Amino acid sequence: MSKVNASMFHSGNDNAPIGVVPESPFEGGDSMKRRILVVDDEPELLFSLETLLIEAGFEVVTAENGEEALLTLSMDAAKGSSFELALLDIQMPGIDGIELLRRMRDAFPEIRTLVFSGSEQRKKLAELEQVGNPVFLDKPFDERKLFDKINNVLMAGHGEGAHG
Repeated sequence: MSKVNASMFHSGNDNAPIGVVPESPFEGGDSMKRRILVVDDEPELLFSLETLLIEAGFEVVTAENGEEALLTLSMDAAKGSSFELALLDIQMPGIDGIELLRRMRDAFPEIRTLVFSGSEQRKKLAELEQVGNPVFLDKPFDERKLFDKINNVLMAGHGEGAHG
């Protein structure tokens, strides 16, 4: 897995410092109170994504692997709450992102997803499409690409684009 680098979260604005969330990255302040589950086995990336998304106004819960994600989703459902979006890394030990996506489709079909991984994992796109999720983001990515993809998935609703 590739290491996170400083360009990963560059705002795309050369005058803005790295890690500063662009003002209003989501149309109509749509990010307020929306819950996102972020699943990645790289602690540094997980922390960076969590920080970035919290600064953008999301409620964020993280999981370091597929097993932890499924437990979190089940506990959340038992409490009567849910996530609107899950960001999933493809390559993780144990239950990988593709298997996690399959299980989420069965048990939590209402949760929209955005899958990301290093470009070496692009060969798994066909497998992702079989699961029903062509929304893919190559690592490393910058803030603008991340926010654009998140916005597109959230704005798509539960119809076309909700799961890809």
